[in-house]
Amino acid sequence: MGVRTEEILKNAGWYTGRQVDISGYERLYRQRGYEMWPVLAEFLREFGGVTASYEWPTKGDESWFEINPAEGLSGTDSSEIARCARTVGEPLTPFGLQDSVTTLMMSPSGKVYGTMDGYLGLYGNSGEEALDCLCGERNLIPLRDPRR
Repeated sequence: MGVRTEEILKNAGWYTGRQVDISGYERLYRQRGYEMWPVLAEFLREFGGVTASYEWPTKGDESWFEINPAEGLSGTDSSEIARCARTVGEPLTPFGLQDSVTTLMMSPSGKVYGTMDGYLGLYGNSGEEALDCLCGERNLIPLRDPRR
């Protein structure tokens, strides 16, 4: 995890060794027909409930993200999530939201993707890489652009 990412997370209330109860997330996923992969459960235990806002490093724009499955599930419909899963070749489970428009999803392998309005991008090969991407310390890899 990058220095900037760690600072943003600490300002949002996260700390090293943080562990939260994820039983509510497990119930929500069961009710909505999604799987909570072991890697996602581990990620949510440490980062679940974190909402971080910060200034984007290159543009100076305000940005934020929330690690909250309820928000992720409300961010886009299940048909879009299924379409993204077909594109990446793995099932996906929503776990959060970025800037009210991008749904964040994790695969069983731990890769994190984001989708909005038909766009799909890879945020990282792990939750920590995705947090670095969300905080501007690594680049998003575009996978699908509906304009092309």
